[in-house]
Amino acid sequence: MAAGAQAAPVADLEYLKMIQAVIGRLAQNSFQAKSWSVAVVAAILAFGSKSAQASACALALFPAVCFWMLDSYYLRQERLFRALYSSAAAGRVAIYSMDTSPYEAKVAAMRSTMFATPVLLVHGIVLVVIGIVITVSTLG
Repeated sequence: MAAGAQAAPVADLEYLKMIQAVIGRLAQNSFQAKSWSVAVVAAILAFGSKSAQASACALALFPAVCFWMLDSYYLRQERLFRALYSSAAAGRVAIYSMDTSPYEAKVAAMRSTMFATPVLLVHGIVLVVIGIVITVSTLG
């Protein structure tokens, strides 16, 4: 340890670990939303394509959009907690505060988060695949 530097109190480290655990759970939930989106949409398209009706395949749009919004919510919450973590590490937050409302204006809104690259890459591709299957089922 450098001269003059002090070790952080144990409570501060536990607080940072607690925030980091929340961030980890939110990241895991985001991953699960992506996984479930692909699985549910694939199952609906598999059954819908057998009926050769576009309306059966169009049912896949509902879970796709729902999972897209859920994934965006988790990503935004993760970003809010990352902002809280930064403030907590700098000592600008009351210890054990989990209030992310002061960071609402600093973190991109839900609508912007929906079109963030990590979200749009997966869910955009899912929506394109649904569109292709609907188009093919109406032509064939």
